[in-house]
Order: sequence, then C-alpha cells, then structure tokens
Amino acid sequence: MPFVERIEAWRGQDVLDAGGEKIGRLEEVYYDPSTQQPVLLSVKSGILGRQLALVPAERATVSRNYVRVPYTGEQVGHSQGFRAEDELTGEQVAAVGAVFGLGWPVNGPLHSASLIERQLIEAEEARRRAEELELEAGRRHEQAHDARRRAAAASEEAQAAERERDQAQAEAEEARRRAEAANEQPSQD
Repeated sequence: MPFVERIEAWRGQDVLDAGGEKIGRLEEVYYDPSTQQPVLLSVKSGILGRQLALVPAERATVSRNYVRVPYTGEQVGHSQGFRAEDELTGEQVAAVGAVFGLGWPVNGPLHSASLIERQLIEAEEARRRAEELELEAGRRHEQAHDARRRAAAASEEAQAAERERDQAQAEAEEARRRAEAANEQPSQD
C-alpha cells in the first residue's frame, strides 16, 4: 500500500487500524505549516459519528477506498475526546503524541486541510482582485493620460482662438479708424 502525499483527498473514506478493522472515517487532516507535512488525522467514529480521535498521520497508507494507520483500535480509542478545530495547539499535538508514545517536538499549531484550502482560495481571490485592480489602475492611468492630452489640445485651441480674436479685434479697430478717418475728410463734390 503506498503512502499518499495528499491524504486529505481521502476525507470521508474508512480508516482501518493495523489489524484491518474499521475504526471510523477520515474527517480531517492536520498539517505542520512550517513543513507542509501531514501530522495528524482526525477520525470520526461511533454510531452517529460523534466521537473524534486524533491519530498520527506518520506511516498512514491508502488503498482504493480506505486509509490504514499503523495503530490498534485500542490506541486510537485512547486518543478520543480531543476537540478538532481548524487549528490544533502545540499542547494538543504533544498530548496526542504522548498517547501513541511519540516524542514529537512541539513546533506550534497545526492547520487543518480545510483551513489551508480556505486560505488558498482566499489568497487566489485576493490575487485575482489585485490583478483586476492593477488592470483598472492601468486603464485609469491611460484615461488620465488621454484627458491630459485632450486638455493640452484644448488649451492650444483656446490660445489659438484668443490670438484669432485679438487679431480680429485689431483688424476691427483698424477698420473703425479708417472709417472714422474717411468720415472726417471733407467731401469734395
């Protein structure tokens, strides 16, 4: 039976003990965030699936439709009563290690596969949103550039119009002076 890297893909499958007896269903997998390795499995058991046991993931193997752990059902029964949440504390991890006779170094909390999946989804959504905002910022930059270009062109047009107005005004004044001068000359009949 092969060891599996992504053991959380077997959530919901039967979990068998070292003797091949069903001890429950795989509910959750807890990872060490510093190593990204599975450390504990949460196994749901009991008639209504109300009991949770935490079992070391080390040396767990899978087949087509079950996960097998190298511990007896009795050992797993001693690890019931832990509250399984999205994050397990170092103390909880050490307590499970003590039940199974493992001297684990306590490196901090473990994160559930569900929590990691949610964080990955949130990170992907944040990345997508950041890309959208970057694209929008680029569009706004282009719009601002176009607006500045149009404003510069409008300013040039306004200046040209003012020059034309000044020229027309000067021509009008010149024409008025000529007309006045023509009116002041005595008529020679």
